[in-house]
Amino acid sequence: MVRGIFLAVLMAVLPVFSAEEIVVLTETPVAEFTLPDGSVLKNAFVFRRSAEGLMVVHDDGQYFLNFKLMPDEWRMAYGVSQDLERVDVAAGKRFDQYLVFPVLERIEGLPHPTVAFLESERYDGSADGLLLAACAMQSLLDGKLDKAVRLQAILDERFPDAGVQRIEAFYAACETCGGKGAYTNACPECGGSGTCPRCAGVGERKTDMSDDKTIHCTTCRGTGKCLKCQGTGKRVFQCIPCKGKGKSLGYDAVRSELKLVADRLHTQCEALKSTR
Repeated sequence: MVRGIFLAVLMAVLPVFSAEEIVVLTETPVAEFTLPDGSVLKNAFVFRRSAEGLMVVHDDGQYFLNFKLMPDEWRMAYGVSQDLERVDVAAGKRFDQYLVFPVLERIEGLPHPTVAFLESERYDGSADGLLLAACAMQSLLDGKLDKAVRLQAILDERFPDAGVQRIEAFYAACETCGGKGAYTNACPECGGSGTCPRCAGVGERKTDMSDDKTIHCTTCRGTGKCLKCQGTGKRVFQCIPCKGKGKSLGYDAVRSELKLVADRLHTQCEALKSTR
């Protein structure tokens, strides 16, 4: 019932809006986004884009913005043609052979019409080298190292001349551990003394029942040494920032290179569109 009322209102106000007045939603929240019926969504952003429209998330929940029900100006602003049968975003999706469509849709700075074109049957795969490189970098930013490594392997095998940086180039020696993946510090068990904290290095301790009798220290097995550090007073710990890998990801470098690759990908897609 509510949806029906909204559609009626929407159709009534189609001529009112111009493309210049439309705030195009992306993955970056917009403080206040006004719908054609005048209602306002707080902190709205595009959560998912499909051939039918946009799933918009806002403070009060979710809202689906259907392309077919948008005013023509809105369709233009979102890169949707008036003829929805020929619209990039509404065209049948091609087979996602690399399993990258969800990653592709998260790349900041890559226009939605370009994403839709890359996912559509109109795209012939000629820019797959750039597409895979961009998705590999986005996977790094997403913390999906396994996926980034898989995409890099495909790049190496199928598109060795893509002219993009390998994902290894974005890693540098961890500043915390100097690239070792671990660091040495005082043993917390003995405080760095190397002696058994239970018997103070004697190897024997007084019993709990009588102060004038001693027993073999079971904590250090009579050695008087701290068993945690084997009496050295030092212990080796895994580096937390790099998780023992010795290298850390340069996120700023990834974002900078991803922007360049995304721009190249967009330019190539625009050239492909013009020839079709």
